[in-house]
Amino acid sequence: MKPVVIALLLFLSACVFAEDKVTDHAVLYYNELSLLDENGSCVLHSIAPGKTTRFVLGPEPPCYFVRYKGKLEYFTYPRLDADFVVIMFGTPFSDEDKKVWEIRDNDICGKSAQALIIKNNVVQVTEKISKGGLSCTYGGHDEKDYWLFAHDHYEANVDKD
Repeated sequence: MKPVVIALLLFLSACVFAEDKVTDHAVLYYNELSLLDENGSCVLHSIAPGKTTRFVLGPEPPCYFVRYKGKLEYFTYPRLDADFVVIMFGTPFSDEDKKVWEIRDNDICGKSAQALIIKNNVVQVTEKISKGGLSCTYGGHDEKDYWLFAHDHYEANVDKD
């Protein structure tokens, strides 16, 4: 009986440890999306019916989803094979940069972004990483940024075919 208790305790401690690494979480069209800080890298973990995917992202942790008024922000571009485009961001600002950009201490912002694209319930991540901008959890992004990510992703995949 002792080995069972030890195994259970190890399992529970691993679950708690893994949960502490989650920096953001959202659900979008049957996809449970989590952003994690794993060994100094941002990782997107997606669970959909019958499929689990994992992507290492370009921005530095912690990473977050862009939201507008508290809700996950996304746009759709069917002509670009993108049912949903979601922007994720990371690479936190230094205290000096926060003063320059007038970012309050309690605001969650980053200076690099990458997008996830869902098409036919398949999650993909863009190769393009936008660097040097401002992304925050509270304010959303301009729609053109979503279109640019979708367009670049579509062009990259058309060239491969």
